[in-house]
Amino acid sequence: MAKIYLSAILLIFILTGCASNNDNYISADEYFAHQIKGDIYKIGGKSVKPNDYERLKFLTDSARQNSPVAEHSVVLSDSDGTPYTLGIGLPHGFDRQRAYPLIIYLHGGIGTEISDKGERAWEMLGGLRDCVDVILASPSGNRFAAWWTARGQGRIAHAVYYVNTMYAVDTAKIFLAGVSDGATGCYAAASAPDVSKMFAGFFAISGFGGMLPNLGFPLSVAYMRDIPIYNIQGGKDRLYTISAVTDFIEYLQKNGVPVTSKIYPEEEHGFDYKEREFPELARLVREWERGD
Repeated sequence: MAKIYLSAILLIFILTGCASNNDNYISADEYFAHQIKGDIYKIGGKSVKPNDYERLKFLTDSARQNSPVAEHSVVLSDSDGTPYTLGIGLPHGFDRQRAYPLIIYLHGGIGTEISDKGERAWEMLGGLRDCVDVILASPSGNRFAAWWTARGQGRIAHAVYYVNTMYAVDTAKIFLAGVSDGATGCYAAASAPDVSKMFAGFFAISGFGGMLPNLGFPLSVAYMRDIPIYNIQGGKDRLYTISAVTDFIEYLQKNGVPVTSKIYPEEEHGFDYKEREFPELARLVREWERGD
């Protein structure tokens, strides 16, 4: 798999932008640079000058026309310069002119210190592309960037910004999926309004959102009532007991959270039964859309 470093992309696509004298505006070049880097929050409250819209469109179109057309990875950085890898898998028969649904996939096993675990993590859902045309992308997390921390949540948002800049994405059909720690990260994102608003739905597999308060991430069901969650669990999961998971799901449902649960009684932790679930996940990708 090809690995691209962000600095190379910036050298190709981003020209030096001149700062506007008006503090309410930012140049198209600078805005585009922040989209690529995923730190849009740095320009909160600012917008591109009206006469710069065509420039921004030109930069985005140029990026999309020159972006890789095969699976690859890119090295991105957190706001403090910490590097990590984002892996990307494209649909079969990829067409640059078509806007595709996007699934951001969160891997499990974040208790390591490696920074490239996401490089091929999207392959967990790779077979889903046989059922529905979709772009898959997987950021890397670790014990310094757990999915329920500010850094981990930033990487989730960064992945959306980056892929949506480099490829045509159907922004009404962006989903967050995860297995194990990744599924727990889905519940954290669903409870974080600045992140959850990006998504049309969440696919949480073999995780346990009920542990988040013990990890220092308070759940807010009020923020979870607008976006559907599909929870998949193995009945013989020894890491997260089915009774604890069921109690958590019922708590969410009683509090108005649109979560649907599916249990595979004979399955253990993980997603070894994924081939049986792909048709249903494909159906949800087709049916679910993000509201305004």
